[in-house]
Amino acid sequence: MAAKELHAYGSRTASSIHSLPPNTTLPEQFSTENDNLCHTSLSAGEYNSLIKQIRAQTGFQEFLRPTPASNILSSLPTDGPVVVLNIHPTRCDVLALLAGCDEPIHIPLPNFSYKKAAKLPDKLRDCLPVKGRAADGSRRRKKPFSGRSKVTSVIQIVLQELWTDVVQPILSMLGFSVRSS
Repeated sequence: MAAKELHAYGSRTASSIHSLPPNTTLPEQFSTENDNLCHTSLSAGEYNSLIKQIRAQTGFQEFLRPTPASNILSSLPTDGPVVVLNIHPTRCDVLALLAGCDEPIHIPLPNFSYKKAAKLPDKLRDCLPVKGRAADGSRRRKKPFSGRSKVTSVIQIVLQELWTDVVQPILSMLGFSVRSS
């Protein structure tokens, strides 16, 4: 069986697999379920066999496999780290990838949170004047523009929070000298 057929079979909904007429007898239901199970196991076996054949071909050894971490780590830029920030409702972390390191560096961000990350753009938005229409097409009310000093102050507060809670812990963990003023 081709991979396309196996995919089509596996994509069927549970209702289409089990949609038997209401007057189907219990032995007929068992027989149909048994056919489904046999077909799935045979198809999976054929699929695995097909994958093995493909992987036996030169250049296809990693076909449908995730890229090995060693490949990713060996192709990193040498002039600095690659930093991946994870912001999740339960915790915030960073994975730092450095050329020459065999494993990613995990950096927890205990003072940063999903809620804090969500509030930062709102702080910036709230200090700016609003004109025109909202995304839903309704007319937005104009907020009074309190001047450049308030905008500058809010931007400084947002950048300070990002520096203290995100950037500084990353740089410290990576061994960069961090000077705070």
